[in-house]
Amino acid sequence: MIVRTLLASLLAVASSTVQVAQPGYWDELYAESLRMNVTDFHHSWQGVNFEKLAQVLGDRLQLREDLIVLVLGSGDSLLPEEIHQKGVAEVIAMDLSPQLSRARPPGVRSLMEDARSQT
Repeated sequence: MIVRTLLASLLAVASSTVQVAQPGYWDELYAESLRMNVTDFHHSWQGVNFEKLAQVLGDRLQLREDLIVLVLGSGDSLLPEEIHQKGVAEVIAMDLSPQLSRARPPGVRSLMEDARSQT
């Protein structure tokens, strides 16, 4: 019985992991949110913003204008814009969902690709 419960739990985790790796999962999630009149997702982005990133990385975070920063799975996060505002000239916001690969301001390029396919 314990083994069966453990296997069921592992299958549930594996299934959800596979789901979140598909663009359709995110497209449907955001489409459903929009149907419920939720239009601002920026604050729900796992609580990650530049301030929290700076707290975690401390002195290791040394942004310079000549850097190119790639934000994987950026979704609709404002983090790429925040990094650009801190002085990085070129930031790439990559996401696999066409719904989330939105227009970005100058200095932040939106790239719709699956990070797992990068070499």
